[in-house]
Amino acid sequence: MFDMLVCLFLLLALTSLFKAQQSRYWAVVSGIAVGLGMLTKGPVFLLYWLPIGLSAFYWRPEHLALKRWYQGLAVATVVGIAVILAWAIPAAMAGGSDYAQAIFWRQSAGRVANAFAHTRPWYWYLTLLPLFLLPWVAMPFWKGRIAAAPWQRFVLCGFFPQLVLFSIISSKQLHYLIPTFPFAAVWLAGKWLELPGRRWGFMALLVAFAAAIGFLPELLAHSFPGSAVPGAMRWMALLPLLLAAWVYRRPFAMLVAFPLTVQLLLCLAGPVVRPYYDFKLFAQQITQMQDQGTPVAYIGHYANQFRFLGRGDKDLVALGKPADVQAWASQHPQGLLVAVVKKPSEQMRRLATEVYPYRTRFFVLMPSRDWLMLDTAAEDEE
Repeated sequence: MFDMLVCLFLLLALTSLFKAQQSRYWAVVSGIAVGLGMLTKGPVFLLYWLPIGLSAFYWRPEHLALKRWYQGLAVATVVGIAVILAWAIPAAMAGGSDYAQAIFWRQSAGRVANAFAHTRPWYWYLTLLPLFLLPWVAMPFWKGRIAAAPWQRFVLCGFFPQLVLFSIISSKQLHYLIPTFPFAAVWLAGKWLELPGRRWGFMALLVAFAAAIGFLPELLAHSFPGSAVPGAMRWMALLPLLLAAWVYRRPFAMLVAFPLTVQLLLCLAGPVVRPYYDFKLFAQQITQMQDQGTPVAYIGHYANQFRFLGRGDKDLVALGKPADVQAWASQHPQGLLVAVVKKPSEQMRRLATEVYPYRTRFFVLMPSRDWLMLDTAAEDEE
């Protein structure tokens, strides 16, 4: 996820902007970091950058020269825009009008309203915020000071304005908020010092993870029935329980206990879940068919997802309407059709060349002459 790289450039830009209080040259360094951030994710980088920069009048400590700060912010932003334009303008000229529209509009402003992908309701991030901030939301973080010190106000301005802005944008993904996590981490770290006593919420969280690992074989077998699930993995639930006992004696051990527990859960579930998300073998099979001269078409919206994994150099024909599918199948009786279905019927499984698990659905590779024999058409991918 390149949002981690965006996070790096955001922190580099802010650190350099603080150094610009002593030397103006650091404002240029900050601008280069801003430009690299925009080259990584596009102009949306400014939604991370500008709220915390423009709000300096609210969070600034006494030693910060406000006028010099805003001058540095302006220089850094202009330099950053110049950096991305130095790439975008030649790229648009070389790529043509469609490519220019994609990089200047569709991949940035096109995601703000009526996004073409990952559309979610405005409150979506709020429902997942407790999950974002685990395990530290398991302590009474709401007690004590919230924004009394300048550093507290600073890190809050690196988190909450961005949360609001990305909630307004129609396109939402979990990893879009990754560049805001360092600010939340600093604020929660400060809260730790204000909260006396044991952290009972941490122990309850580890016990909950232990219960999840205990029932993991049943959960995986239900959701991913095609994979072998060893029942012995449930014994690994003892590790979170032992870590909970450690946290009882040393609450700060949660810094180690939580990532170990999450990593254990991922390591146990990963081999079972992976085949449902890795369709490299299926893509290679399609490429092999194409190299042999077999025409292949895709039913539904095709995002060219097989070409890279299959190392192919030929396009698939995308078919949308059922009439188009029937016509193509009639014209290419020796061809193959790819469809994404929720649950392949017995007839489809019998006629298909390949049925491959894909997330909660299945890829079906079907000879076009057999597709015409199906009782019902396959359900298109959403």
